[in-house]
Amino acid sequence: MQKKTALALMKRKKRVVLIAVFACLFGSAFDCLRAEAQSFVYVTNILSWDVSVINTANNTVVGDVVAGSNPIGVAVTPNGSFVYVANFSSNNVSVISTANNTVVATVAVGTQPTGVAITPNGAFAYITNSVSNDVSVIDTATNTVVATVAVGTAPQRIAITPNGAFAYVTNEVSNNVSVIDTASNTVAATVTVDMDPVDVAITPNGSFAYVTNIISNDVSVIDTATNTVVATVAVGTNPIGVAITPNGSFAYVANETDNSVSVINTATNAVVTTVSVGSSPHGIAITPDGASAYVANQISNNVSVISTANNTVVATVNVSAGPIGVASGPAALAKLNNFTALVGVSKELHATAVAGQFHPSNTVDPLTQSVTLSVAGSNSASVTFASFKKVGSVYSASGKTGLTRVTLSLSPLKNGNWGYLATLTSFVPGTPSVTVSLTIGTQNGSATVTAHSLD
Repeated sequence: MQKKTALALMKRKKRVVLIAVFACLFGSAFDCLRAEAQSFVYVTNILSWDVSVINTANNTVVGDVVAGSNPIGVAVTPNGSFVYVANFSSNNVSVISTANNTVVATVAVGTQPTGVAITPNGAFAYITNSVSNDVSVIDTATNTVVATVAVGTAPQRIAITPNGAFAYVTNEVSNNVSVIDTASNTVAATVTVDMDPVDVAITPNGSFAYVTNIISNDVSVIDTATNTVVATVAVGTNPIGVAITPNGSFAYVANETDNSVSVINTATNAVVTTVSVGSSPHGIAITPDGASAYVANQISNNVSVISTANNTVVATVNVSAGPIGVASGPAALAKLNNFTALVGVSKELHATAVAGQFHPSNTVDPLTQSVTLSVAGSNSASVTFASFKKVGSVYSASGKTGLTRVTLSLSPLKNGNWGYLATLTSFVPGTPSVTVSLTIGTQNGSATVTAHSLD
């Protein structure tokens, strides 16, 4: 009996792989468009009700996008395609397409939204609502609110851990931080901090959350493993914004009343330098390459650009009235047009297989380029693979997120096309509609398809 059961399991596993291989070998032909990768910073202007778009190559404003009433929070999707803006007075979120800098959707949320954060797989946007004391969860595929999470009093800003598992919300009046489990959208922990927490940023390794406390003039450092405060760092007067460099070495804190930015060494949690900026600095963001920090100065109506190499202001960019929030997304990724995906799901085996083809715009080299695969239904899994091995023409890697183990193979095919094959064990998407996203270096492809049962 045990032998028959083992044989049955093997057959089912083979079915998963065979379905994926079929998709990989027989995908349709491709056309592709090249997209130039340029990096932009997006600044919300609370008084002029718009968003200034800064080209970081020359630090010039290339456009102003009309948003809702009194925009504050802003975040860019991981693929650089969309910008989500929280409009404080109109109680909604503007969704801006970065392709043409136009608003393509408006989503009603809670009362007086202030903060925005997007999950690493780009599937959801989390919005803090400062008066209704909750967080709206937007499905970015449909731009509809799919959940509302009650948190503390006067939630201000929000940050999501790199693995997408938790969202940290600052509650200004209740002097604490709510930790939301994004799988269930429930509050898993509440962490007491100092007086009037406003902003929060999480280190790239996910180990620590840095929280600015505007009244006590300090920063609380939370160990995310235990959700306890392990350090308190004194900074300037009325700290508001905070951002952490991509290498995790430094935290930059905007001090509103001092007109300065404190630079914290995260290894020692000590301020190593202070940089003078414009009048009433609020939001701060660091470019993906870590080279520059952009600081929104609300009273002087400009943005200070700090070189992180020597912590000096190297440029000042005039924007519209009352700049308050700032986000620096990745350069818009070159698109893998007509990206295809076939998804097979075995609930019995609790496993999923994904495969398809793409035609890259630029060179693909998994040995040197970062590769991320995301699969999302009501459940989601996203893995950035540490390293690939090449055997013949096939590149292979494996990774893990939670209990889910993901293996991915990439191989060049004919006519410049590539095929991919992935298996995810201990994972099922949960819904028939599944979004598959693959990012290789500065190129991205995604598709939303209906999953097929393999049972």
